[in-house]
Amino acid sequence: MKSLIKYILFFAFLTSFSSCRKDLGNYDYTTIDSLFIKEIEEAYRIKTAGNPEVFPKIEFSSGKKVDLEAYDHTWLAYRFGLNVEPTLLSKQPELNENLRLDIGTYTVYYTLKEKLTNISWTKKFKIEITSGYNGGWMILSEDNGKSKIDFFEYVHATGTYPNVHRNFQEKIKDLEGKQMTLLGKPKFLTAWANQTEATGSGIKYFMYVGTDENTEKINITDGFIWKDQYAFKFETSNPALFETIDALRPIESRDGYAIKGNDVYIRLATYQWNFGTPINRFADGTYFKVSPFIAVNTGSSFATACLMYDITSKRFVRNGDFSQTAESPLSYDEGNSAFNPNNVGMDLVWMNQTAAFGGQAYAILTKDNRFYLARMTNNSVFSARYWEEITSLPDIAKASRFEVDQLYGYLQYVVGGKIYQYDPSDKTSKLMKDYGSKEVTTFKYLRSTYVSYTTVINPKYEQTYGKRFLPATTGLIVGTYDPSQPQNSGKVDIWQVPQFNGAFKEFLSFDGFGKVADVAEAEAPFGW
Repeated sequence: MKSLIKYILFFAFLTSFSSCRKDLGNYDYTTIDSLFIKEIEEAYRIKTAGNPEVFPKIEFSSGKKVDLEAYDHTWLAYRFGLNVEPTLLSKQPELNENLRLDIGTYTVYYTLKEKLTNISWTKKFKIEITSGYNGGWMILSEDNGKSKIDFFEYVHATGTYPNVHRNFQEKIKDLEGKQMTLLGKPKFLTAWANQTEATGSGIKYFMYVGTDENTEKINITDGFIWKDQYAFKFETSNPALFETIDALRPIESRDGYAIKGNDVYIRLATYQWNFGTPINRFADGTYFKVSPFIAVNTGSSFATACLMYDITSKRFVRNGDFSQTAESPLSYDEGNSAFNPNNVGMDLVWMNQTAAFGGQAYAILTKDNRFYLARMTNNSVFSARYWEEITSLPDIAKASRFEVDQLYGYLQYVVGGKIYQYDPSDKTSKLMKDYGSKEVTTFKYLRSTYVSYTTVINPKYEQTYGKRFLPATTGLIVGTYDPSQPQNSGKVDIWQVPQFNGAFKEFLSFDGFGKVADVAEAEAPFGW
């Protein structure tokens, strides 16, 4: 056995030795012509629906000309951080077209495959899709009978709004390049974080734009884009009825109320309720008309409360407790309530909600040329708290617009170009601002559901959220214009309202448009 093993090892040695000898045969050697993909950057950054303009240069190491038609070209985009199928961007030699990609970062692979041999080469790079805008203030105005949006864009580095985009509606397009069209005269702007079938999963931040002919939405989250399918009517149970509405009142993400004529509708995501049947009806089906002025408790879907006024029976009614109908009679204790909300017997002039005092509804009512202020707790519970006659307030009978301060509960109203303020606590009134011959066309607080007051006053966010969103959470927004110069005299002032009836202080001011219809802040905090 040992002799056999020695023989095998000796034979292996001889074979190895002979294989190491130099091969003296004659052969032809061919150098492989390497292919190189050049002039593609490591990363590109473009706006939504933008064109990255990638023009690769293909070269052989030998310098031989490349026949691009001899290759298949594929551009595939993979969404960074998401386990989803890639998106085919193009099959052309260049990536020179508008990309229909959502906001985000993508890894793109450009692959050339030789048709004859199936040999392929690949180049990897990144594309970041951005909105191109940082958010800011939108002003909806009337320009020669048409609706127009001016957009004042926020710059984080300076905390100012130097970038002005006139006729901004013309820049709002879908990913195919089709432009949003605003029909008719302007009515309202409202920002709302919502989720609809048109945008799929996830909550998007929308700017709702209402005119007297239609109600459209701008998708801020995905880059200030628009689609036909975003139209408000498609988030209702009866699209034919909701080409346009009068107002929208969000209470929380995906939850809110819509007003159309003398009807109010509810959207509640928990129960998958879309806007449809009016809530101004009782459980037994009895329908009644309500005033378009409502008071809504914002910021909590767990305490939905919409206070309405029955204009026929002249009484307050309420929607709450996750219901699609109204509640009546409301809580009333003859010994403790300031008035009977179920038998008011007056006409409602105006109503709205303040965050002050834990959440109160303010209502102005009139009868026999006398005026009254009602204040009611309107959150998880209802209580008729205060009632007083205010007929003696300066020119109250001539007031055209009303508001209630969100921090201190001041009643504010407009007479001509004058703004008056009444403090219900000490029963004093004061002229706060006189615009002279100018007409006040917008008078409002935003009642933000996105950024809370406690967030913006937190010292940790003083130079970020606080600096940007304090005007949006507490500022009194006043839009004015000169009727003799309707095309360019429009101006928006956003006032800080100090405690103890101190003089207004300017937060922000914008100008250069027509008759102001409404103002809103594009609140999505890009860049933090």
